[in-house]
Amino acid sequence: MTHYEVDVNLLGKPFSFTLPESLDKQRFFDIVDYTEKKIKNIRSEMEKLDHFKSALLAALNISEELFSLRDENQKLKALLSRIDKTLDECEADEDVTIRLGGVE
Repeated sequence: MTHYEVDVNLLGKPFSFTLPESLDKQRFFDIVDYTEKKIKNIRSEMEKLDHFKSALLAALNISEELFSLRDENQKLKALLSRIDKTLDECEADEDVTIRLGGVE
């Protein structure tokens, strides 16, 4: 697997990262920007926190977002599965009326 180097500034400090070629550079910059915004948001609410604690809280908040999105994704997959099953049943019986939200 090929890698490449990227330099970024995060909270005014320079960092170098070695990234896999499969990760788009712009996507990585977007991730860095998003992370920095989360840290700055925490620091604006809790001004006395040091950089480490602010970064840790940001990481926990981002992790919570990830878990919530995973849960939502699972629910959507289950809904799509039920829709597929209903559509398969409708193909077998063309006289079936599908109701969504009480509307025919």
